[in-house]
Amino acid sequence: MSDAASESPKPRRATGAARVGRGIAIALYWTITLWVCISALISVVPQVFWPGERAGGLEELSAEACGVRLRALHRELLEGAATDLSGLAAASPERGRWLEGWDGRYRALEAACSGRPSYDLLLRLRYAIEDDLRWAEGDSTLAHDVVLALDAEDRGN
Repeated sequence: MSDAASESPKPRRATGAARVGRGIAIALYWTITLWVCISALISVVPQVFWPGERAGGLEELSAEACGVRLRALHRELLEGAATDLSGLAAASPERGRWLEGWDGRYRALEAACSGRPSYDLLLRLRYAIEDDLRWAEGDSTLAHDVVLALDAEDRGN
């Protein structure tokens, strides 16, 4: 075999223009990759950690609009409790589940209404109503204690 056939072709070095073009392409690639990563981070993190603040742009509510929405939540809270207590939802396993949706709407008002005393009182009322609903269902410690006391008194007589 000849020497010319045994030699493998050596790779050619890129010329100046090709090097510059490759460098621009690499820089552009990493710039776009970085931009996509940062955009995703900025978009996803607030949705994961602060979902209530993003719901419907409620941060810009006026004091009057805040009052209207708090009154609507108050009315919804009382109507939901009345429905549960009236026995209309007695056969439903969803009894009291409406409070989860109510909680989401309440938290969505936090940015706009959190400085108002009515905002805090409404939350206290919500938990008081939940306790009352549990008591009415017999799922409270007081209701259980009453049943135990009555049973003990019946055995004593």
